[in-house]
Amino acid sequence: MIRLSVLDQSTVVTGRSPDASIRESIRLAQHAEALGYDRYWCAEHHNSDSQAGTAPEILIAAIAATTKSIRVGSAGVMLPHYSALKVAEQFRVLDAIAPGRIDLGLGRAPGSDGRTAYALNPQAETAADNFPAQVRDLRSWIAGERLVENHPFREIRAQPQGPTRPAIWSAAGRVTTMRFVPRRRVTRSALSSSRNASRIVERLTANCSASSVSGGSESPSRSVRSRIRAAIAVATRR
Repeated sequence: MIRLSVLDQSTVVTGRSPDASIRESIRLAQHAEALGYDRYWCAEHHNSDSQAGTAPEILIAAIAATTKSIRVGSAGVMLPHYSALKVAEQFRVLDAIAPGRIDLGLGRAPGSDGRTAYALNPQAETAADNFPAQVRDLRSWIAGERLVENHPFREIRAQPQGPTRPAIWSAAGRVTTMRFVPRRRVTRSALSSSRNASRIVERLTANCSASSVSGGSESPSRSVRSRIRAAIAVATRR
């Protein structure tokens, strides 16, 4: 049985304000849960007129707090922009909101243009080179483990700790990135497969013809199909 998931970029619809896309993402996640989908992942893009999802960790919190069973996560957090400790803390908080339902998808691409990357992190020129070490430290903080011997931050813990923890995925599109993440703990999304993506589109089309999303001003089935088709199109290009 194929488990279906959604990758949402909070696409800005022509003629609408970008902020409406964020609220539509929350409604779409609730609708996906009602249809029985397995995961709902939020993308990260910056300085874009077509994609409103700039802070997946905040959108994940809103979705996690208004759903009950669907897994919610990022695809992905562009780790070189940020402190690994801060990302670990954010996702430990998310796991406290929705225990056992949080996915942390990681990437090292800028998710933006070069100038925006520098605005996010003044050390952008060398940040990607530190990605392997960031992933190593992040995994330890997420797991509640100490960092490697002689690490200056070895005694720091990412709170809040709890009985569950976020699952870590690689949202990167290049195999080179995958080498930095131990395979026993990290998996790639099935959305990367164009074959699976085509099946998802077919299933979504059938479901959306018979279902609706409450609160939308556009035809529900058309709105949902267009948003998901856009997300799938991005996944299949990777």
